[in-house]
Amino acid sequence: METFWRFAPWLSRLILLAGTLLFACLAWPALADPVHEATTHCISLGSAEAVSRIRIGFGAIPLATAIIAFVCLISPRRVLTGLYFVLIWVGVITVVRVIGVIINGPNAFDLAVLRPEFIILALTIVSIFIERGKRQREIRNPRVITAESLSS
Repeated sequence: METFWRFAPWLSRLILLAGTLLFACLAWPALADPVHEATTHCISLGSAEAVSRIRIGFGAIPLATAIIAFVCLISPRRVLTGLYFVLIWVGVITVVRVIGVIINGPNAFDLAVLRPEFIILALTIVSIFIERGKRQREIRNPRVITAESLSS
């Protein structure tokens, strides 16, 4: 069991790293070329305002999300906060996507990304339980300190 607790914090960090990379990868195309990003999803842009909205909604917001997840990743005291942050973001996105599939009908893109979204949600929930368990273990037995706790 000691081996589990020694490696458990890395799962939480991997989830935060995956969230950081995922949101950064989603942001980059919309920031670099919002018109091309919109047309790849059959969205037509008829004004400079529309281009700006794509750049902000598809680029800046995911980039800000990636930055927050990264800050939580590099701060041991903020790992649990970061996991909740990723859970909320991916959870809301998944729920909205499922509602869209119900209302509008299934499409190839939504169906392709739903499975990975559910996997990310499940792994994030598991990571939250592990991180909370690690913290409870440290509270109950202050002499048990993980390597991650030493860096905070």
